[in-house]
Amino acid sequence: LALTESIKDPGLFRNFFGNEPLVQTAAKVGLAFTEAEMFVRRAIFLPGPLCAAKPDSVAYVAPFQLIPTVATIFLCPSFFTKPPVPTPSFNPYSSMGALTHEFAHFTRIILGELYGCVPAFGLAKAADVVDARLGSAAGTLVGAGALLNADNYRCVVEGTALSAEAHLVGAAGP
Repeated sequence: LALTESIKDPGLFRNFFGNEPLVQTAAKVGLAFTEAEMFVRRAIFLPGPLCAAKPDSVAYVAPFQLIPTVATIFLCPSFFTKPPVPTPSFNPYSSMGALTHEFAHFTRIILGELYGCVPAFGLAKAADVVDARLGSAAGTLVGAGALLNADNYRCVVEGTALSAEAHLVGAAGP
């Protein structure tokens, strides 16, 4: 439901995907694909054997899936300490956001690994600056960085539960 609702919020899309209409439309398509993956694809959740090497990790997907038609998501111990939905009193990273981030990778187009809503916001704003200085085509090209980053999708979805401003304050990510 949060994914569907987030598509309706133009302010959040501007914050995390910039002002370029083509980039915003592509982001909505990417979010719709992510939602479809969450509802249609079978998933298995396993303990993450690489979690100890990356203590800040919440969850991750392997570059190659064990069973190609099944989403295998590895959960780290910190996944279970996150709230199910973001709350202003807690770092906005939630288990709902972690799953959105990981399922975004299964769309086959969302590969980026720049973590945190502040850097995600920066990707979108960089596209706006380029768009204003060099024109729409250049802005769209730079906006692809936001389109390809999984945390931009997480931040939009979690921002549905929080105001965008509250979501940007101290949102460090996994």
